[in-house]
Amino acid sequence: MNLRKKGSSVNRFKEFSYAFKSIYRIDKLFVYQKICATILASIQPFAYAYIIRTAVAAIENNQPYNIMIINILLVSGIAFLISFASRLLEPVFWYKSNRIALTLRHQKSIRTLDLDYELMERPETLDAAEKATRNLSAWNGVMGLFNNTFLFFSFLLSLLIASAIILTVNPLLILAVFLLAIIKIILENKNQRREKKEFSDKHPPLWRRINYTNNIATNLTIGKDLRIFNMDDFINHERTLATDEYINLFIKNQKKNIFYNILINFIALFDTFFLYGFMIYEVLYNNMNIAVFTFMVSSVFTLTNSLLVTIRQNAYILRNALQTKDYREFMEISFIRTDEIETIEANEVEVEFRNVYYSYYLQDGYALENVSFKIKRGEKIALVGYNGAGKTTIVKLLSGLYHPTKGKILINGHDIETLTRESLQRLISLVFQDYIMYPLEVAENIAMDTTENVDYYKIKDIIKLLELEQRIEKLPHQLKTSITRELDETGIELSGGENQKIALARAMYKNAPLYVLDEPTSSMDALGEIHMYHRFNEIIKGNTALFISHRLSSTKFCDRIFFISEGQIKEMGTHKQLMELDGEYKKLFSTQANYYMEDNYDGI
Repeated sequence: MNLRKKGSSVNRFKEFSYAFKSIYRIDKLFVYQKICATILASIQPFAYAYIIRTAVAAIENNQPYNIMIINILLVSGIAFLISFASRLLEPVFWYKSNRIALTLRHQKSIRTLDLDYELMERPETLDAAEKATRNLSAWNGVMGLFNNTFLFFSFLLSLLIASAIILTVNPLLILAVFLLAIIKIILENKNQRREKKEFSDKHPPLWRRINYTNNIATNLTIGKDLRIFNMDDFINHERTLATDEYINLFIKNQKKNIFYNILINFIALFDTFFLYGFMIYEVLYNNMNIAVFTFMVSSVFTLTNSLLVTIRQNAYILRNALQTKDYREFMEISFIRTDEIETIEANEVEVEFRNVYYSYYLQDGYALENVSFKIKRGEKIALVGYNGAGKTTIVKLLSGLYHPTKGKILINGHDIETLTRESLQRLISLVFQDYIMYPLEVAENIAMDTTENVDYYKIKDIIKLLELEQRIEKLPHQLKTSITRELDETGIELSGGENQKIALARAMYKNAPLYVLDEPTSSMDALGEIHMYHRFNEIIKGNTALFISHRLSSTKFCDRIFFISEGQIKEMGTHKQLMELDGEYKKLFSTQANYYMEDNYDGI
C-alpha cells in the first residue's frame, strides 16, 4: 500500500489499454462511434480538396458542362455526407465524454471508500487522491488519453494519405519532412515530461489548500468561528499564499511552454516554406498542371497541419498516459489487507487488547504503549483519562480504522486483523466524538439506509427511549424531514444535543453486540445527559459496551473503569476500588467533583 511518488516513465500502450477497457465497460457504443468518427475525420480534408481538383481538371480538359456538374455534385455530395456525419457526432462526443468522465470520477470516489482509513491521514495519500481526481475530465487522464489517441490517429491517417499523394511527386520530399518531425517529437515529449514533473506533480497540495480556504466560508460549523473571531484576515492570508505559490508555479511553466512552442513552430514554418516552395518549383519548371497543383497544395497544407497536430497529440498522449498512470495506480492499490479472510458471527462479544502498541505516521515513540486489558461478554467499561491520553486511538483500533503497530486485538479470540471489514463492522455499534449528520431524512440518518428499507416501528421505539419523540413530531414531515439543506432546501437544522441523540439512535438501530461510545453526551444538556445515563442499560441492553467520557460522574453505572494516561492503562477497577486506590483516577474525579461543590463553585 505504498503511495509514494514514482518515476515519470510510462508505457503508453498499457495505459491506453487500461483507458480503452475502462471506457468500453461504461459505454461500448461510444467506442465504435469514436472509431467511425476517426476514419471520417481523416478523409474529410481531402474530400473538399478533391472537389476543387475535379472542377479545375474539368475546365482544363474542356469537359461538357453537364458532365462536369454531375461529377462535381457527386464529389460534393460525398464530402457533405462525411462532414455532416462528423458534425452530427460532435455533440454526442461532448456529452458522452463528460458523462464518462463523471462516471470515472464517481468510481474513484467509491474506490476511495475502500481505502484503509489509516492511509487517508497521510499527505501522500491525499495528494495521490487529488491527482487522480484532477485528471478526470474530458481531455485529461483516462478520458483525455482515449480522446487524444483517437484524434492522433485521425490526423495520422490524414498525414499518411497526404504523404502518399506527395510521394507521387518526390519521395525525398517526405523524407526531409519526417526528419524534421523527429526533432519536433523529441522537443514536445521533453516538454510534456518536464511539465508533468515541474507543474502537474507539484500543484495538488496547493489546490488542496486553495480549495480548503475557498470552501471554508460555506462550512456552517467552521463559519461560526470565522465570523465570531474575525478570522477573515488569517484565511485570506493563507489563501493568498497558496494562490500566489500556484500562480508562480503556473507562470514558470507557461514561460517554458512558450519557449518550446516557439521552437517547434519555427521548425513547422520551415516545413511549410520548404513544401510550398517545392510545389511552385514543380509548376514553373516541371510542367505540373493546375488541377494537380491545387490538389497538391491542399495535400501539402493537410500534411503540414496533420504533422504538427500529430506531433502535439503525441505529446498530449504522453501527458495523458502519465495522468492515467496516476489514476490507475490509485485505483489498483490493494486497499484491503490480504490477511483479512475470516468472518465471524456473534450475539455476544468479548474483547482483549494484548500488549498493543500504536505509533502514528511519522511519530517518534508511541501513542499507545503495551496496552493490555480484557472486556468480558456483556460487561460495561468506562475508559477515562486526560486529553491526548489515547482514548480515541483505542476506539479507532478496536473499530479496525487503525492497525496495531505491535500486539494483538482479539474479539472472541479472533485477531481483528484477520477479520474481514464487513464482518468486523457487523459486530460494532459505534458513536464517534466527531459524528456527522448526512443531508438525508431523519429516519435515513438513523437507519443509514434508504427509506424503503427503514424499520419505522423500530425507530419510533428508539426515539421514544432517547426522549426525541416530541421533537420529531414537531418537524414538518416528522421522520421523513430532511436534515441540513445541502440536498433539500426545506431541510432543517437540529441542535447539537439533538444531533448527538440521532447519532446514538443510529448505533441503537444497528444494535450490534459491541457498543463503542466516544463522548456520546458531550453536546447534551445536563438534564438530557442524566436521563441518558439512567436509561443506559436499557439503551445498551445486554451488549458489551466501551464508554468514553470526560465527565467522570458517568462512570458509576459501568462495571469497571480503565484509567489511561500517556498511552498506558495505569489503573483498572470499579469506581469504589479506584477511589480506595487513591491514585490518578481519584485525583481527577475529586477535582471534577470539587468544581460542582457549592462552596467552591463561586470561586471559579
